[in-house]
Amino acid sequence: MALLNATSEYKTNQQIKFSCKDYGGFVKSPVGNLFSDKFVIFSMLCQIQFVLYCVEEYILDDCSTKLRFSYLQYYYCLKVIDEMNSKIGTSFQMDTAWESDQFRNAMAHYKVGIALKPEELIIDDPLFGMTQKYFHSDYFTVKQAVLNNLFSLAEQLKTYLKLN
Repeated sequence: MALLNATSEYKTNQQIKFSCKDYGGFVKSPVGNLFSDKFVIFSMLCQIQFVLYCVEEYILDDCSTKLRFSYLQYYYCLKVIDEMNSKIGTSFQMDTAWESDQFRNAMAHYKVGIALKPEELIIDDPLFGMTQKYFHSDYFTVKQAVLNNLFSLAEQLKTYLKLN
């Protein structure tokens, strides 16, 4: 793991107990057994919930990795929901104020050195000033806005799938 610079473990919330519902076998899901738009929506919901609960709530340390995970999920959900709304007539919504191809590239490719010039670095910021550069907002504000958007979309998806 030292090769990936993962030489320490994150503290985790041992109070969280994960469980899942067994839908009865290999081919069953809560939205039916056949591949469908609902299955795609359910898959999207699962990915969002992984970020909201397994990354954000289970890992106690507030590390930049959390924003990386949540931002990439947010960014790609923006792309998918527009297509989904057009295809099946839904009205899923997310705030696009935090959409940035450049910030996405930095999050996906870990190119802090490419994204920021030395004079732009903010040493005590979890992302060294990238949120200030791309959004004119601090790290914690961007992170909370992205999480709020993911939570809101998850609720919309659950309502659509009648999983509330």
